[in-house]
Amino acid sequence: MKNRKGFTLLEVLISAMVITIGVLGVAALIPAAKYQMNEAVKADMSANCGRAALKTMVTMDWLREYEDGGSVFKCVNWSGPAGASSTPNSGVSAADYECSDDIQSNEYFYDHDRLLPFFDTALTGNFQWVGTIVKIGSTGWCEISAAVCYKRPQSEISVSVSSCTSSYGRLCVEGTVSGHTDTATLKAGDYIFLYNSSRGFWYKIINCTFEGSNSVDLDLSGPNWSPGSSGLKAKTPGNVAGVYSELVPITTK
Repeated sequence: MKNRKGFTLLEVLISAMVITIGVLGVAALIPAAKYQMNEAVKADMSANCGRAALKTMVTMDWLREYEDGGSVFKCVNWSGPAGASSTPNSGVSAADYECSDDIQSNEYFYDHDRLLPFFDTALTGNFQWVGTIVKIGSTGWCEISAAVCYKRPQSEISVSVSSCTSSYGRLCVEGTVSGHTDTATLKAGDYIFLYNSSRGFWYKIINCTFEGSNSVDLDLSGPNWSPGSSGLKAKTPGNVAGVYSELVPITTK
């Protein structure tokens, strides 16, 4: 009989090691893929909620008071900038500021094989929106914005700005923060409303560095604005996943 040449033990071990490295590499991608999928779902839900919120602010006629003057800022579902007026919540319940991110069968024993699906869409989820309405001088227009929060904290965060400079298309803000807790915190990726007595914009936090217990340095990305630091403040409801804005005419009749 002819001798049949087989695999040596060393070759088997090397092959097993190569396969193991490949499997571990694929397994390492699973958490990253899951995170990216969750972020995509969050962004999609945030966008849906934000667009619906903008329509609500217009259709509920909350811009009408500007036809006779009114303050520069109006706030919806949060205290917002200092000196801002609150919108009348006539016909609006607390649930109208929430967006359901869960749709599930109403009964676990429901017979889906013989009956049409019956879903409960009235569930409240993790998304809640707050709004700002900013009057743009005497142009007859205002900017409405909906900031969508994911798992909104109980307290709002304020920053009293001591310095604001522009660098490479970004705003560098230094100031003293209040309302900062373990659950309500400033962090990169969130959004914050920067304002003075006459104007205000939402900015995305690119970098956030705390110095001591209540001093913070923020790098902000957003509209090209050079407000200086006099009377400048910032505020956020916390955990803002996205901000959606639209210019609309004040006269809505």
